[in-house]
Amino acid sequence: MRIETRFLVVFLPAVALVMTVYALLAVREREEVLLAEARQGTEAYAVAVQLVLSSALTSAEPRAVREVVAQLSTPPLRYTVIVYAVDGRTRMAVNPAGPGLPEPAEEIAGLLTDGRARSLDRMVGSEFVHSVLHPVQGTGGAMLAVLEVAQSLGFIAAEKALLRRHFFVSTVALWVVVGITTLWLVRGTVGRPLRRMVTAVQAVGRGDLAYRMSERESTSELRALAAEFNRMAGSLQVAQTSLVRQSEDSLALERKLRQSEKMLAVSGLSAGLAHQIAAPLNVIIGRAQLLESTALGEADRRNVQIITEQVGRISLLVHRLLDFSRRRQAHFEPIDLRIVIRDALAAVEGELAEAGVEVSLEFAGAGEVSGDAELLQEVCTNVILNAVQAMAQAAVQKRLVVRLGSDVATESDAGAWIVRLEFADTGSGIPDDHLNRVFEPFFSTRQRGAGLGLVIARGIVEEHGGSIQARNDAKTGGACICISFPGRSDGRA
Repeated sequence: MRIETRFLVVFLPAVALVMTVYALLAVREREEVLLAEARQGTEAYAVAVQLVLSSALTSAEPRAVREVVAQLSTPPLRYTVIVYAVDGRTRMAVNPAGPGLPEPAEEIAGLLTDGRARSLDRMVGSEFVHSVLHPVQGTGGAMLAVLEVAQSLGFIAAEKALLRRHFFVSTVALWVVVGITTLWLVRGTVGRPLRRMVTAVQAVGRGDLAYRMSERESTSELRALAAEFNRMAGSLQVAQTSLVRQSEDSLALERKLRQSEKMLAVSGLSAGLAHQIAAPLNVIIGRAQLLESTALGEADRRNVQIITEQVGRISLLVHRLLDFSRRRQAHFEPIDLRIVIRDALAAVEGELAEAGVEVSLEFAGAGEVSGDAELLQEVCTNVILNAVQAMAQAAVQKRLVVRLGSDVATESDAGAWIVRLEFADTGSGIPDDHLNRVFEPFFSTRQRGAGLGLVIARGIVEEHGGSIQARNDAKTGGACICISFPGRSDGRA
């Protein structure tokens, strides 16, 4: 049941009860007033008729008496006038209101005995009649007749019925006014705001913590309630955001921990494997070199060279494994990444020239960070060589774009700076399902790749408090390795 209906169920019966009680009291009061007025009027009229009748009877002209009584009873006066002789018999009667009244023999006898006026109420048929009996005396005090003046009180019943009808119509009209006013008032000030509140609570219950109520409600209490609801929803939204961020941080920390455990396991395995392979490789290389120094045919010499080359590749992989497992501790000092990048490009200048790769430098800041220049140069070298290998089969112009810039950190303390370093190539890019795997040990999409260059780079970057990600660059169309470092603590970028 809606709240408007509940208000009507309470108010309308209450209004009906009040109006009924008021109508009963008002009708009773009106009846008493009319009855008192009727009795007073009858008494006053009886006194007037008594005086006139006394004069007429003294003159002993019955015709004059009848004419006087008839004139006194003409409309609009609606009285019944009866004159009784001293023996109690009816002498004359004028009854404009209806049939004659029965003789009140007992009251007439009493009046003739003591000479005192009397009043009595009688039911005549279905009508209630009020009568007044007065003695008519002559000049010497002799009893000449008995006068009865009667008035029907039926008009009081008619007046009561009219009042009841008026009160009934008033009650119905009041019902309609109260009903419409209650519906309008309750619906506007309570019903609709409560339904909006229910909608808001349901929205929050569904998880829509961004839902807000309008604070322009009809009453100050509802405005305060809407404001409190909005503050509660805002607090819940902040708490949810905080929980989501904490959950994401926990997941990221868990992934990083698993990655560290994986790297630790791979590092231990790599160190042991490298030591086990190094000695046999030295033996194979030594034997191959002895064979090259002997007199061999051209085909045999070519086979020995192939063996030497492949063993050299294996040896290089072993050295990379050793470098991966035994990376030295970083020594931090203020460095300029521009110098580090140029040194790395100079170190691989031959590979760039051989592959026909053009390098573009886009420096938008000094790029001063705190770190180990040698290790960061190794990072740049690994990323550059990885890009060169990615563009080996590219049909377009081979170009490597190195971008360096800085901006304000959005998730760090106010005033902190982030230095961003990007290496974008014009190769074929990285498949979307491989973007999160390129930093896994031994994962490579190329046949000649060892899958350790980016892994080593990631370890060094994270040791410097930075992060490294892979994406596809919209400008070059190829892959882009994005590296972020915290800026210098003195605020310089």
